Amino acid sequence: MCSSDLWIVEADLAEVPAVGVERVRDRVLDSLGVMFAGMAVSTGRILADWVRTQGGTPEATVVASGFKTTATFATLLNAALWWLNSGSA
Repeated sequence: MCSSDLWIVEADLAEVPAVGVERVRDRVLDSLGVMFAGMAVSTGRILADWVRTQGGTPEATVVASGFKTTATFATLLNAALWWLNSGSA
């Protein structure tokens, strides 16, 4: 394990500065909001429909969709939903 991996594994939330916790919380909430917005556009819905038709073991949640799919497809779709509205598209 490299030193950054070890730091993450051994990190104690009590030792993280409050401003750090606040910034991470804000980024997570922002990312979730952007993913929900991605499902509101036609491209997001088309991608979600395609992923749903692929089937697979329901092991991971697709944000704002009401279904689970494989971890691979959920990662693909959640990242695409984020990308659609993050300013990267």
